Amino acid sequence: MKILQGLAPGAVLTTFGVMVAGAYVKAVGEGAACPPGILCLESAAETVHRGLVGVLGLLVLAMFALALKNRRGDRRMFALCAGALALLFSQALLGQVTIAVHLHPVAVTAHQALALVLFALLLSIVFHARHAPAAGAGGA
Repeated sequence: MKILQGLAPGAVLTTFGVMVAGAYVKAVGEGAACPPGILCLESAAETVHRGLVGVLGLLVLAMFALALKNRRGDRRMFALCAGALALLFSQALLGQVTIAVHLHPVAVTAHQALALVLFALLLSIVFHARHAPAAGAGGA
């Protein structure tokens, strides 16, 4: 749990950064400057946004791997981390859809709403990592 106690707050802060960067990208009108996908050379703001998403992906994947390793000792943490990974994957797909539909307001709103759900889930992981019973923690 000690490693998760370090990774989870980092994931929360990174998610906040992704949300702020995404809001900035939308506010300056660069949301559709790049095609769906990973690489974006047309917009520095969108490049930062996507780069932060990449960092967040690595953090959530590491958290999931640690929770998977200790799933018998802490099933709740495993479920929370699996949910975070699924939400992040869904969020990435929704981000691509948002670009594909040229920033339709419903898609943009759904993208932001899902980001808030992910943020809340990651906060619950931080709480659980710090307050989980010591029995079965296994040092993950």
